[in-house]
Amino acid sequence: FIFVGSFTAMKGIPELVAALQAMDGGLKLCFVGSGPLEKEIEFLNMKHHLTLLKNLEQDKIADLYRHSRFLVLPSKSEAFGLVVSEGMFCGIPAVVSRVGGLTMQVREGDNGIFFDSVTSQSIELTLNKCLKMSNEHYLDLVKGAMESNKEYSLKNIVLQHKQIYRRLS
Repeated sequence: FIFVGSFTAMKGIPELVAALQAMDGGLKLCFVGSGPLEKEIEFLNMKHHLTLLKNLEQDKIADLYRHSRFLVLPSKSEAFGLVVSEGMFCGIPAVVSRVGGLTMQVREGDNGIFFDSVTSQSIELTLNKCLKMSNEHYLDLVKGAMESNKEYSLKNIVLQHKQIYRRLS
């Protein structure tokens, strides 16, 4: 599992850490970012294989996405999940909370999965389902992720801006 973002309560870090602490040991976890709850995340290293990284360039984050199985974002509020689009461009399904823009980006069972709520119990249950998922179902999610969010690609945004500028000229 990979988490990319700010290590804050609004991003669901306390609930995610509690869920991961309750799960069987030995998971491979990657947290990319920084924030006031970094110390809480570091405690996961006592039970799981934790990689904690800061200040990475976009190409290195994309490489981490490609080497991860699921992007996890239990955010309590999210206008638009940029990391979700980034991850999906790299073919990684998203496991997210049902808030804000995430509900427009993720389609349950097609390109990702929703937590029922942002509680440690719900997060734990959902992550365990991900671990037990069949390879066939997982590959369907990967395919769905790669086909998702194309309207937000840099290429499409540039084309849209060109069209707007042409109309204004």
